[in-house]
Amino acid sequence: MARNPLRSEAEAFRFVLLTAGYFALIVAAAAIGRWIGVAMFLLLTGLAIWRLTRSAEAEPRERTSVPHRGGADVRRILVVANETVGGGELLDVLRRRAEGVREEVLVVTPALNSPLRRWASDED
Repeated sequence: MARNPLRSEAEAFRFVLLTAGYFALIVAAAAIGRWIGVAMFLLLTGLAIWRLTRSAEAEPRERTSVPHRGGADVRRILVVANETVGGGELLDVLRRRAEGVREEVLVVTPALNSPLRRWASDED
């Protein structure tokens, strides 16, 4: 999996400075001589590739699973719904999923506005 080098603003700023330095060194070497510029390009590009591959190997892998919280009979259910939140089909699915276990249900739904209310109010 590729590592994103721009995880924060500080890393993005560092990347910009390193990129500016990379091109400045190549241009300065090319001003001395064409082949020196080519050699500098190859050297710096090889160094950058080596650095990126080395840091990707040394980086610990991210955990892909989260430990289960609560008892063995507790099931957490996240519902992301819009108009279907009040429908019978959604309730049937939730009942089937929660059979034989205690369930904790979290429902996330947007504020449903009519087109008229959307145009007439200050809510988005």
